[in-house]
Amino acid sequence: MALRRHRQNRNRHGGSGIPRIAGSARPPLTSRFSEAAFLFICGSGCRYRPGQIFIWLQFGVNTPRLHFPPLKSRLHGWRIDMTDWNAQPAHCRPQWLSLLVGMALAAAPASATVLISQVYGGGGNGGAPLKNDFIELFNNGASAVDLSGWSVQYASASGTSWQKTALGGMIQPGQYLLVQQSAGTNTAAPALPAADFSGSIAMGASNGKVALVKNNTALNCSSNCLPNADIADLVGYGSAGGFEGSGAAPAASNTQAVLRGNNGCNDSNNNAADFSAAAPAPRNAATPFASCSGNGGDNGGNNGGGNNGASVRIRDIQGKAHLSPLLGQAVTAVPGVVTLLRSNGFYMQDTQPDNDAATSEGIFVYTGSAPTVAPGDAVSVSGSISEFRPGGSGGTGNLSTTQIG
Repeated sequence: MALRRHRQNRNRHGGSGIPRIAGSARPPLTSRFSEAAFLFICGSGCRYRPGQIFIWLQFGVNTPRLHFPPLKSRLHGWRIDMTDWNAQPAHCRPQWLSLLVGMALAAAPASATVLISQVYGGGGNGGAPLKNDFIELFNNGASAVDLSGWSVQYASASGTSWQKTALGGMIQPGQYLLVQQSAGTNTAAPALPAADFSGSIAMGASNGKVALVKNNTALNCSSNCLPNADIADLVGYGSAGGFEGSGAAPAASNTQAVLRGNNGCNDSNNNAADFSAAAPAPRNAATPFASCSGNGGDNGGNNGGGNNGASVRIRDIQGKAHLSPLLGQAVTAVPGVVTLLRSNGFYMQDTQPDNDAATSEGIFVYTGSAPTVAPGDAVSVSGSISEFRPGGSGGTGNLSTTQIG
């Protein structure tokens, strides 16, 4: 049994080729286009499944959202009117588009949260494993965040004099950024990975406080820093009087940093609960992205390791790009409900969507022969993920799809 992952076949002649429904007598619900599962079959012989809902679309109107009328059915399917494709080359004229969208996905806004995920102030000290202090950031939300005009700032445990390092650019969902700071006197210690930003702050090895600030104005607080709408995150460690929640993160040292749990995903707004002391493990923008959705377990973190057969959700297989982030890995017990049968497999969809517009909740399960399941069945699928290109060697105009088998 295999899962195939489907993406939108973009119009190569301008625009994203996003269709829009022409008119509706009822107020529409709205769902992000990228939340859907897609299948393109460049051939003939399209058939309707009894009870499936089809709506004719107007192709070629660029819009970031699909609008569809509220209906009792949980799933919607759309067929493209081929008249709109007549002027396009053959490889841009799929004859069939099956689009499955869960009603639970409608109009849910994506979240975005940038956090301080690691603090290390012992760089270059005696016995230190790294030459420089550093602050690490992580986007544990579902949307990219523009850090233009933002800064990371540091003050001593009881101090009110803050030093700052300016930030900028975008941080993507699941992405880390590394902000290098001052080096100690142990010049023989290994260098950090390539830093995304650099400052010259000499941070305390055991105690201190770090803030992620939405502007470039230095703070002047000690233990009364929160609440403050300009502070995106605050981490006090060791004996720091300023912290988030009921207490500070543990003390660090020359050989230990304080790290936010679950690869940066843990965020209970309590430094004492969210952080632990461990060997520093700096991650930068080139580190494999970590997802905070789905199983809530180890997301790969710094080493981007395999899944080791752990259970994942459909969205973890789909990822946020065209190719699956789990390519070549084994997955087990991928849950879903059957939504549509084909001659050689079936579609299934996750019943617990994450409302992340960058990932899909639907996938095609390739069985190689007529499936024995029925629409509405709850299923669990296991296998290894690989890439499959529809049309074989002649399908050079088709995007590859991901399958488990």
